[in-house]
Amino acid sequence: MSGLFDTRDEESFDVYLSSLSNKLMTSSLANTKQVINEIILDVIKRFGIDRVTLFPASQSFVKDGNAISVAQDGVPKLPSTSDVENMDPYLTYLNSSKLAVKFDRQQLQNTDIEVLQKLYAQGMCWHCVLPLKMFGVIWGGFAIGQFDENKEPIPEHYFVRLKLIGEMCASYWKFSELLTEQKFHQQAMAESEDALSVLSLKQREIISLLATGYTAKEIGEKLFLSSRTIESHKYRIMDTLSLNSHSELVQFAVKNGLILTQ
Repeated sequence: MSGLFDTRDEESFDVYLSSLSNKLMTSSLANTKQVINEIILDVIKRFGIDRVTLFPASQSFVKDGNAISVAQDGVPKLPSTSDVENMDPYLTYLNSSKLAVKFDRQQLQNTDIEVLQKLYAQGMCWHCVLPLKMFGVIWGGFAIGQFDENKEPIPEHYFVRLKLIGEMCASYWKFSELLTEQKFHQQAMAESEDALSVLSLKQREIISLLATGYTAKEIGEKLFLSSRTIESHKYRIMDTLSLNSHSELVQFAVKNGLILTQ
């Protein structure tokens, strides 16, 4: 079996795992997924694996391309899942209490599970799924595939190590997505505050009333102004905020919490 580690080499694996964690910690937020790709490529070479796929436990997420799959040179890439009608029978393996759910060539050949059928059609002769959890809840899986029948079986003790690497990569991946989403919301909030800062208190009041559903005449009566003045304020506000319609004005008010409670 080609690979860097054996059962007596716990210390060198610990050092290796630490180096992978450090690589992820020091990567930029935007580069996290690329670094995970590089780590998985290194893993498949060191452990003598043909293809590894990190994927979440959601058919819609996987179909949308939210999976990271890396293969050795000359090994087929992960087949498209866009035409898979039902991934649920495959995803149920993630609920297994086993460390690894394994399929040999005969099982792949005789399966009625659509995902496994597609893998066998590619030439895969051995497949394994390592369920990954976060906070006691199934997150997804670390799938391992072999295409060369002449390769020695992957030793059992490798599965524990591969699962640790898979869980580490999944944790960094999801955390990077969380930070990216948080950063987006913070930026949107800052942009909203900047936009509001260019409006006077009276303009904010007018946009609130307009977006809440009051007519220019009703607003004029409330503020002791003519309806024509209110209309003038409305178009000046839209011009200032680069809004093109009353609908966009309402959306701006909703986004910035300007809708009044009636």
